[in-house]
Amino acid sequence: MADGNGDPNSGPAARGTTGTLSAEHLVRFWELSLALMGVGNYDGYFTLVNPAYQELLG
Repeated sequence: MADGNGDPNSGPAARGTTGTLSAEHLVRFWELSLALMGVGNYDGYFTLVNPAYQELLG
């Protein structure tokens, strides 16, 4: 949801009470996203992947 200035990252649904994204929102986004998302290290290995990988690859 965008704010009055058109910024999609500042609407009330995306922000906690402090005006920043809460950890709960980020965890929920990570766990429920259908997109394949991962975090890798400089050696080229994934250190963390979201549950969508298991849904796709089994």
